[in-house]
Amino acid sequence: VFASQATELTLTTAQNFELKTDYYQPAMPTNRAVLLLHQCNFNRTMYDDIGQELSLNGIHALSLDFRWFGESIAGKTDIKELAKLPPAERKNPWPMIMEHWPDDVQLAYDFLRKKVGKDGLIGVVGASCGGRQAQLLAEKNPVDAMGFFSSAVVSADDEEDMAQYKTMLAKKPTLFI
Repeated sequence: VFASQATELTLTTAQNFELKTDYYQPAMPTNRAVLLLHQCNFNRTMYDDIGQELSLNGIHALSLDFRWFGESIAGKTDIKELAKLPPAERKNPWPMIMEHWPDDVQLAYDFLRKKVGKDGLIGVVGASCGGRQAQLLAEKNPVDAMGFFSSAVVSADDEEDMAQYKTMLAKKPTLFI
C-alpha cells in the first residue's frame, strides 16, 4: 500500500462550487491520463493506491470528489446526513445532488486534456454511480479506454440506452469488474 503522493487541487465550477481532487503527476512528461470516478458510498480516496501506481507508470491520474461527497461539500448538504434518512426520504434529494455531476466530470476531463494535449490518450474508470458518469463522459468526449467496477453501463430494458451504447461506446476498449 502506498501513501498518497497526490497533490490536492480544487477545480471551480461555473456555479463557483469547489470540487476537491487528487492529482497524481508522473515524473516524466507523458501524453496519457486516467480520470478516476468514485462510487457513491465512498470518495476520491478510494483511488489513492491506483493513482499512485498510474503516476509511477508514467500516467497522469485525477480522482474527483463528486459534489456532496468527501471534501466537495458546500453548505449543510452532506451525503453522510442523507444516509441517516429513512429509505423513502433518502431518494428525494438524489436528482438535485447528481444534476451537476456530468459538468463536474467534464471539468475534470478538461483538466486532464490540458495535461496530455489534444492528441493525448485519456481513459476513465468509474465505480458504481461513477460508472454512469464515465459512460456519459465517453459519449461526448474522446475517451480511449474505460473501466467499470460494479457499474451497470446500460439497462437491457432501455432500448434507446442500449442503441446509444452500441453505436458510441461498444468499440472502445473496456474492462468490466
